[in-house]
Amino acid sequence: MARKEITRIAKIQLKGGQAKPGPELASIGINMADFTKKFNEQSKDRMGEVVPCVITAYNDRTFEFVIKTSPVAFMLKKAAKIELGAKNQKTEKVGKISREKALEIARYKLVDLNANDEEAALRMVAGTAKQMGIEIEGVDPMPVSRKAINEATTLVRDTSTVKFDASVDVSVCLNLDTAQANQQLRGAVSLPHGNGKTVKILALAEGDEATSAKASGADFVGGKEKLDEIKEVFKTRKEVPSKLNNKIELVVIEEYDLDKLANALFVLRQAKGMTLTEASSLVRLPNYFASMLLKQKQADGYVGGIEMTTRDTLKPALQIIKSAPGFNSVTSLMLMERGPESYVWGDCALIPDPSAQELADTARNAAIFARQLAFDSLNVAFLSYSTAGSGIGPSADKARSAVALLAQDQKFIGTADSEYQFDSAFVPAVRDQKHPASTLEKKPADIYIFPNLDAGNIGYKIAQRLGGFEATGPLLVGMNQPVNDLSRGASVDDIVNVAYLTAVQALPIK
Repeated sequence: MARKEITRIAKIQLKGGQAKPGPELASIGINMADFTKKFNEQSKDRMGEVVPCVITAYNDRTFEFVIKTSPVAFMLKKAAKIELGAKNQKTEKVGKISREKALEIARYKLVDLNANDEEAALRMVAGTAKQMGIEIEGVDPMPVSRKAINEATTLVRDTSTVKFDASVDVSVCLNLDTAQANQQLRGAVSLPHGNGKTVKILALAEGDEATSAKASGADFVGGKEKLDEIKEVFKTRKEVPSKLNNKIELVVIEEYDLDKLANALFVLRQAKGMTLTEASSLVRLPNYFASMLLKQKQADGYVGGIEMTTRDTLKPALQIIKSAPGFNSVTSLMLMERGPESYVWGDCALIPDPSAQELADTARNAAIFARQLAFDSLNVAFLSYSTAGSGIGPSADKARSAVALLAQDQKFIGTADSEYQFDSAFVPAVRDQKHPASTLEKKPADIYIFPNLDAGNIGYKIAQRLGGFEATGPLLVGMNQPVNDLSRGASVDDIVNVAYLTAVQALPIK
């Protein structure tokens, strides 16, 4: 019997209990009548609500789907009893809700938000409300802790280690309106295992504050003339704000040399039937434009998906950038952090039932990614209900086959010697009892490869909710150049974290 293959993973929104066959479902390539029947039955208790749904379609037109909680924006409009948000959130307020109502929404959405507790989820809800012109009584979406410049300089100096010493350009293709303050990308992320490189601190200060900053250890002190140049990418000239710092270098898609990009795309895809006319239209789309920038070596990484499906993010990347040599599949990783602990887990988001080769590919890519993050060691554990042959069955056999494939893979830079139960992989004392001949170092494994998507997805969410881990991802691996897909509900923090890790993926391995 031929193995089913995934043809598409689609993220769509439907009315609860009221889905009908139509063009959007037809484009996914599934049995629409069967899907709508099952979806309406599962969502009948949310009749008329906007219900996000993730559909995995297979080449035999069968499918799997998961329904998500309703979007925050929908819940806020319902709570505020309004139909539309503000056109300009700076000047227009369209509604107000209580903190209790907002907290109710935060609790409802907690399962789908990248938040560790209710307060963090509440701030995310408040951020969305602010963008819509809805006021939440007694909630600040972005609380700020203000420090004197000497305190701030000392704080940065005390945490001044960085991950990399290379210059990396990352194209963040998000269709945001950077004229709006709430849509600008800003933030910081502290990556694990700093290599000890010292950060140079720039303090924007004058007079007594400049003297204080210098005394506290700032490397450069001055006014706005010290700002580095910033690059912004806009789709059309109309998107460019009328008042823009003259230090900013603009890249406007419609003013780019699109004929050159179109010709390059045509040469790449003409054997697949693409015409020059089609290529000329496609390079005007942000996802194809960004992919061609990577192909032309004008950028090192691409983050997309805030306003497009996973399929729309991956399709041009796979067509143009393609998978890395020697890899047959594209898989995903999660970076799991808790205090000083950092681990890489995969695959938690992409392949429902990976083959032994796909498990091996995930492990090889995870080891590369961990090396890029400067992990001290690269101990890989293939998770199973069996440790070192203690159990039998197809799943354990598949894990052992993946280990055997890596043993013959000269490009694998990690250590993997067997399948492991989680306690054996994580607790050295248990490992010594169950697998005395293990070649892994006497500490928790660094990289955990899950047997299937069920285990990976459930596992990382348990670690996130019960174990207090911060989960960043999913990060796609196996591409010639890094391309990562954001959730369409991604927060600014999510975008910044994924952009930083995309930059790390673009770095050469040392």
